Amino acid sequence: AMLSATQWRRRRLMVRNWQPGDRMRPYGLHGSRKLQDIFSDLKVPATQRSSIPLLVCGDEIIWLPSYRIAQAWALRPNERRMLLVEAQPSD
Repeated sequence: AMLSATQWRRRRLMVRNWQPGDRMRPYGLHGSRKLQDIFSDLKVPATQRSSIPLLVCGDEIIWLPSYRIAQAWALRPNERRMLLVEAQPSD
């Protein structure tokens, strides 16, 4: 994912698992949505949801790998600096 380096401002990014009640503001959608609803809309099987890592900054979920980037963290057309983050499956 290409994320906004301007939004990052060198704050600590962490990876964690999904927890019931988690919400994010996905790019291209209005307002926040429960991750459970996003998973349902994307037809992610319930058995796989707990194994999908979330990238967070503070209390904000900023990236749901392979699915969504948070609105505030999306790269803008004229933005020159970006933060490239990759997720790779573990063996």
